[in-house]
Amino acid sequence: MALYNKELNSLYIHIPKCYGNSIKDSLRQVGFKNLLSKDIMNYSKGTLQLLADKNLINLDNTFIFTFIRNPNDRFVSGCNFTNTELNDIINLNVNDFNVNEYWHILMPQINHLKLNQYSNVKHIDFIGICENIENDWIKLNCKLKKLGLNYDLPKLKVLNKSKSNLSISIPNNIKELFKEDYELFNLTSLKN
Repeated sequence: MALYNKELNSLYIHIPKCYGNSIKDSLRQVGFKNLLSKDIMNYSKGTLQLLADKNLINLDNTFIFTFIRNPNDRFVSGCNFTNTELNDIINLNVNDFNVNEYWHILMPQINHLKLNQYSNVKHIDFIGICENIENDWIKLNCKLKKLGLNYDLPKLKVLNKSKSNLSISIPNNIKELFKEDYELFNLTSLKN
């Protein structure tokens, strides 16, 4: 899913299990609109690449932002969201995640942000951290105001209250799947 504000030429890339419902609710209040959400969900390509492939908006000079989450917390939250035992997902062949119902848990966050022509995520203008959501929401507010937002972003409301046990040990096959997510999370955390 992605939300776009034409006046601000700003695009939010929603990554599943990264406070998306709360963020989308607040962004809609300031003029962000869904970009064909039904057509954007895909088992093998990330959101940004699908937008580029479908030419839904011109990504040149568009302010692109997202929020990412600690890969361990996101994985466990996803398991809780689907009411699935952690072991049931861990025992899946992770190479086949794109054809099963757990793709949104197992697709690495970075895959939603990649574009074919780039080998990294330097085309993403702002990456907020869910574990630092309050401070990063303020930073995003300042950036959007510079782009022409006339009022403050609404305060985020926690819409999903997961009862996760986030201290669960994540197995190596899942850690390997999220290798780039760990790197992105650590680099972004240091930068913010």
